[in-house]
Amino acid sequence: MLGVVDIAVKTLNNPPMKRSLLALVVILALITPTNAIAATKAGGVCKKAGQVSTVSGKRYTCVKSGNKLVWSKGVTVTKAKASPSPSKVGTLHTSSAITAADKLTALEVCKTKDLTTRNSGNNGFPRPAGTLIGATSPKILFIPLTFPDTPAFSDADLLHIQGIFKEVAEFYQKASYGLVKIEFEVLERSKWVVMDKTAQSYGLTYPLPQQNNTEAFMEILGRVDPSVNFDLYDGVTFETARYPGGGVGQAFLGQQFPTRNGVAKGVSLETSQNAGRFAVLAHELGHTLFGLEDLYVFLNAERKSVPGGPNPAGSWDMMSDSSRAFFGWSKFLNGWLDGVQVRCLSDQLKSVHYLDDIDRAGDRPKLLLINLQEGVTISTEVRCRELYNYTDCGALIYKIDSRINHGDGPITAESSLLYEGRSKVFDGWKITPIKNGGEGMLIEVEKVG
Repeated sequence: MLGVVDIAVKTLNNPPMKRSLLALVVILALITPTNAIAATKAGGVCKKAGQVSTVSGKRYTCVKSGNKLVWSKGVTVTKAKASPSPSKVGTLHTSSAITAADKLTALEVCKTKDLTTRNSGNNGFPRPAGTLIGATSPKILFIPLTFPDTPAFSDADLLHIQGIFKEVAEFYQKASYGLVKIEFEVLERSKWVVMDKTAQSYGLTYPLPQQNNTEAFMEILGRVDPSVNFDLYDGVTFETARYPGGGVGQAFLGQQFPTRNGVAKGVSLETSQNAGRFAVLAHELGHTLFGLEDLYVFLNAERKSVPGGPNPAGSWDMMSDSSRAFFGWSKFLNGWLDGVQVRCLSDQLKSVHYLDDIDRAGDRPKLLLINLQEGVTISTEVRCRELYNYTDCGALIYKIDSRINHGDGPITAESSLLYEGRSKVFDGWKITPIKNGGEGMLIEVEKVG
């Protein structure tokens, strides 16, 4: 306004009509937006690189084309979606229908034992000796490996595997709600392992199903420079360059290897197509760091099928079918869920529970366990569309049977989610998702058998 008054004073010597018109022109010039002085359109001339103009729902940017500055093609501006209403999101966990915690079974009852005879990885409590639980920052030593009949580990391979390290570390940090922070360290180049004998001579080329490569690995380990102190690391991964053909991907679950300098623990070996892969490295770390079992079935020529098929746990868990997720039960085993986040039932006739999306951080309940007997549990968790692109939140139901051996399918999962208003009966227990809240669900459980 001060600018307008100043100009008006300077035009007092003009006739009244001309003074009014001139003042009006000046005012309009001052209040007209800069980006409307010249028409903004794709390919049109603009004045300053980086300048942005939004016209008719499109955002144009001033860019340099040859020796000229012109407007870009324009990008359609997408309006932000309205936030979900408070009544839809974030309130179900306060519902008065939820069964009080003191009406539930003690959580220790649902911390069922592993009833198999294995002494390394297991599918119950307590966890195997040496496994990591809860908040942890494991340090993994990565050792590049070359045989005479495999490609040498190159700079390109190194760049690729560093990207995989980042991906795996981010996956575990998110899956653990920020509790696990994995750090990878690549052994210095001068100490990379180069073998004299071929991979084929060790049986590492097109190996037999579930082949044990311990003897070959001990020879490989013996070639590591004695200056490497294995006691400084929580895990060790040996990998060749990635190349076509059959290879191995083996975690030496529960095994420790004395070396010339410390004890190597949390060890795995990957060659050929199993090297340089997110799914393989993340899966093997599930074994070596956390003692988790394989949830798929070890099928081979002598054992072509078992009840439940080759993958009874479905594609819901990293230890089953290389999914980018873990069952809530796996998170419970790892100490990422506990206390108020897990609800336990055993003989309650009817109860109602709120379960938050299993992948969301926070202290709300995320896992419901129904203990049928020692070693046998029905588990329910909620998976929502944010990670899986489902149409909406749904309940995932699976059965844990720790009487079943590793490699025989100790978890059997439903192939699809159970949505709001639908019911299903499992071993005499009826499970019904009764309300979807956008980030979790109310679930009713009734004993009917």
